Amino acid sequence: MKNKLKQLGLTLVTTSLLVMPQLAAARVNVSINGTSNGEVLYAFKGPVGIDSKITVSRSAGSISSAKARAVFHKYTVNIGNEVISAGTEGDDEYTHVRAGSLFFGKAKFVAAKKGATVKNFKITYHVDGDVGCSISDPEIGEGYAEAFVESQIRFNDSNKFVGTELVDGATGDQGGTGDFAGMFDGSTYEVGIDHNFKVNLGKLKDGKVYPMLFFGATYVSYGADVPIDFCYSDFLNTSKFSVDADIADIKGQFKITPAKQVDSLIDPQPWDSATYPDLTIYIEHENETFLNNIDANQIQLFERLGDAGSIQPKSIEDVGDFDQDGVPDRGMVFDGVSLFDLLQIEILGFKNDTTLYLIGETDSGIPFVSAIPFESTPL
Repeated sequence: MKNKLKQLGLTLVTTSLLVMPQLAAARVNVSINGTSNGEVLYAFKGPVGIDSKITVSRSAGSISSAKARAVFHKYTVNIGNEVISAGTEGDDEYTHVRAGSLFFGKAKFVAAKKGATVKNFKITYHVDGDVGCSISDPEIGEGYAEAFVESQIRFNDSNKFVGTELVDGATGDQGGTGDFAGMFDGSTYEVGIDHNFKVNLGKLKDGKVYPMLFFGATYVSYGADVPIDFCYSDFLNTSKFSVDADIADIKGQFKITPAKQVDSLIDPQPWDSATYPDLTIYIEHENETFLNNIDANQIQLFERLGDAGSIQPKSIEDVGDFDQDGVPDRGMVFDGVSLFDLLQIEILGFKNDTTLYLIGETDSGIPFVSAIPFESTPL
């Protein structure tokens, strides 16, 4: 809400008070990692960030701040993201700023009663923050200024929670979709997010290990030359994905382990956005047994989750040594057309560099993840 800007040390400036427009130097794209006028937002520390907090903040043009955090503990996962735009008479470029966080790993269920199977086990997911966006000019239509939040919880390879909330600067609150639909209160252009969700993870067995993915993101976007009163998307104060103490005592608890981080190579590099060839990602590891046991059906490649989704490999190669550095690697081949769609190039425009994320498991259920620098040539 407007007070949110004041709390963050920002002044809300309406278009009538501005003398000179604030100009964005370039298109701004922020994903799970992201760039903001050349600065990197990086809040993907799942494999190496247990018991550590990661907060990054950069500004770009009329974007006052973009932050992301990720905190992972033995029994809990916290994520949060925030993007704030102050008032502007209209930047000279289309602006799209996204900040996101991701956890991928395993959750071992420890039942309160040894050997027990618990049905309809529920965890608490608390969401809190604000989303707001407003344009004074009645001539500017829907979709030219938006603030958006999204969250996804995937457990045991099925989505248990997916929700989005959108506030349009011209037409107001869109009411949310999925598990967020109709859950938040506020005025037409400002929505307060503060809600406990009970997420049913289904039937759990003592001692069994389940794959878990937890994702959240925010974004603010507006068109070129559009006067904005304010836009902000605050998901930074998201509380923990956790089991209530009384439930843990009666039914059980999770022990959370983040995925193993692995190195990857990419070919071709740079990737041609105009011809969109197939892309091969080579996972490197000293242990050939690990590479041979990769389950191709569990591999997913994405830039971010949510509406962009992910793609799976069309084929997987035998273990070799693509870069001839003495470290074994194994190639995963991804369809170029699917990658073009995944990157949303037709919507967001050319991206000369970003980071792709690859997650997967071995046949024995060991989760792994890789953050992969990605370059492409113009359309």
